[in-house]
Amino acid sequence: MLSLLIAFLALSPLSVMAQPPPTCPPELTLTMEPATGATLYYAMVPSNNPPDNNNGLLCGRLEVESEAWVGFGISADSPGQMIGSDTIVGQPDEPAANAVLKYDLNGKGGGQQVPMPPDQQTLTDTSISQADGRTIMAFTKLLVEPNENEILESGTNNFLIAWGTSNNFGYHGSDNKVRFTK
Repeated sequence: MLSLLIAFLALSPLSVMAQPPPTCPPELTLTMEPATGATLYYAMVPSNNPPDNNNGLLCGRLEVESEAWVGFGISADSPGQMIGSDTIVGQPDEPAANAVLKYDLNGKGGGQQVPMPPDQQTLTDTSISQADGRTIMAFTKLLVEPNENEILESGTNNFLIAWGTSNNFGYHGSDNKVRFTK
């Protein structure tokens, strides 16, 4: 009887071991240079979960040839509009806990770019640094999150990159922005 119980448990869904969560590779080998002076190094890490529970990762490092705030956005529409985008903003002068946060871009005017609520601040592995005229922001973001624009593991994504003229978060200027698809 004991051997029958052991055989049943071995075949039951209870015996399926949970997969470890996905992790970023040590090196981000894919690159995009959507604008002069801006390079995105990245990896798309697929989910280890069943396909209907897709929760892979976007591992990113944005390097900009300017010592200023930087932003990386996910737009819900083509050709990648700023308004309605979910954005990761790096502000080098902020304390480490607030230096890289997710923002809702509700408009172009002052005060229209607001940090997402604390329960949506799910970024990991965040950092921002400046040296030798460059700003480097790193982050890891879940591909699928409630109330946010989804990042597709395969298919077309509409991304935005912008950077300021200083560390004070504000208008990026007409030349410090780019829209691109991946």
